[in-house]
Amino acid sequence: MNVGQADRTAKMSANQYDLDYYTKAHAAKQQMIEQGLYNSLAALQQGYKNWNKNKQFNRMMALYGG
Repeated sequence: MNVGQADRTAKMSANQYDLDYYTKAHAAKQQMIEQGLYNSLAALQQGYKNWNKNKQFNRMMALYGG
């Protein structure tokens, strides 16, 4: 009787550890995905800003005959 109870307790403890480990790993993975998306959007935004500044500069040069 006690052996079965000890076995159940050990399995429950191991399952809880696995769940905690999975939860932490999943949260870290999600955070990396979100950071990657944020970095990608920031790079696109910066590229658009640079493209727009270049376009404005070219228009000004064309306006002044440069």
